[in-house]
Amino acid sequence: MEACLKAFLEKKIPGNDFVINYHIGNSFSGETYFRLVGDGNYELWSTVTEGRQKKTYSGQIKVEQVQQIVESFLDAEVWKAKHFHKKPSHDDPETSIIIGCGSQEFQVALWVSEIRESPQFAKAQQSLLTLVHILSAGEILETGQ
Repeated sequence: MEACLKAFLEKKIPGNDFVINYHIGNSFSGETYFRLVGDGNYELWSTVTEGRQKKTYSGQIKVEQVQQIVESFLDAEVWKAKHFHKKPSHDDPETSIIIGCGSQEFQVALWVSEIRESPQFAKAQQSLLTLVHILSAGEILETGQ
């Protein structure tokens, strides 16, 4: 994952061949999905909103904003995040960040209850959630934990 993130910043991977997928939650607890492509295109939806109404967004951001997210992932060393528990506790959905680099995919995943124990994951997740809140004009209330 680290090499993929660096390759994107070094422009060795075309923007449309680089993808960040973030998913948290489930239908019971509320769910948020964010797909961000290296060229700035994004798709975003969540049921973690006022009244639990599903909200959907799509559009384009500046490539520099994608680069900032990637830099935050590198700074956090998100690839070092690992499960602390073999199984989730009751009603403890998985949270994942998947990086697509051409034909390769790299994933880090934790149960929601583990995020507080993983500064690497929490920092990377926060950079994504900050952008999610901006893109949804605050309509998505996802806190990530």
